[in-house]
Amino acid sequence: MRMTKHQLFTIEGEILDSMETPASKETMRKLYVALRKPSGQFDSVSPKYFLQRLEYLIRMGHSSIENIDKVKEMYDFKLYYEKNKDEMSDYYENKNVNTNTR
Repeated sequence: MRMTKHQLFTIEGEILDSMETPASKETMRKLYVALRKPSGQFDSVSPKYFLQRLEYLIRMGHSSIENIDKVKEMYDFKLYYEKNKDEMSDYYENKNVNTNTR
C-alpha cells in the first residue's frame, strides 16, 4: 500500500487517536515530526517507512485500527466526508429515534 505525505497528514488525528498506549502515541507523534522534515535531512522519514512502523504497531496490538488496509479506508472516508459534509450533516442529530414522529 502506498500513501503520500499529504494523505498521512490528512488522517493524523485519527491515527494518533487510535493508539492505545502512551508509548505508541508518542512514537507516532515522533514519526509525524520526522515525516514533516524535508527528505534528505538527517532524521526525516519517508511515507513508506512511516507506514511500516504504523503497521508494526497495529500488528503488535497498540492501535485500534484492524489492519494497515484500514488506514487507506480511513483516508478515503475522511476525504468523502469533507467533500459531502453538508449533505451528510448528522441526519439523526436532533431526532429521538425511539419516538414515532409521523
